Amino acid sequence: MLSHYLVLGWLFFSVFFLPIGSLKVQFYDGDNIILIRQGIKTKLHLACIDAPEIQQIAGQRSRKALKQMIDGKPFQYRVINKDRYGRLLAEIKVGGLNVNRQMVLEGHAFYRNPAEKGCEGFAEAEAEAKKNHRGVWQSQLLKELPPQAFRQSLRQFGTKSFP
Repeated sequence: MLSHYLVLGWLFFSVFFLPIGSLKVQFYDGDNIILIRQGIKTKLHLACIDAPEIQQIAGQRSRKALKQMIDGKPFQYRVINKDRYGRLLAEIKVGGLNVNRQMVLEGHAFYRNPAEKGCEGFAEAEAEAKKNHRGVWQSQLLKELPPQAFRQSLRQFGTKSFP
C-alpha cells in the first residue's frame, strides 16, 4: 500500500521526457490522449481545458490541432492531478510551448477549472480567442452548448462520448 502512494506521489510531481521512438500517442479528441509505451496505456487529460467532443462542431478540428502540436515531436508532460475517470491531468509542453494554453488561445478548447493550480494565463488566452472569434468562438451552437453541457445531454440519453 505504501509503495502505491510512493509511485503516485512520484507521478504527480514528475516531469516526463518522452523520446519519440519508444512511444505511441493516440489522440482521442482535443483534450485526451493515450500514451502507449511497451504495451502499457496511460490516459492523459489536458489540465485546465475542455475541448469539443468528436461529435460536436469543431471536435474533429480540435483533435487535429492537438495532434499537429504534439505528433512526431519530443514533448514533456507534468502530471498535476488525477480525475474521477482515472486519467492523469497533465500539462503538455513541446519545446517552450504550453500546449494546453495554446489550445485555448487558438480557440480549439475552452478554459475550465479556474481553481486548478497551474491554470494561470488561461482566462486571458480564452478572452483573446473570444475577442478574435477563433475556433469554438465562431460557432453560436458551441457557445450555447459547450462540451460539458453536451456530455450532460448525452448522459440523459444513456450514451457516452468520452474515454
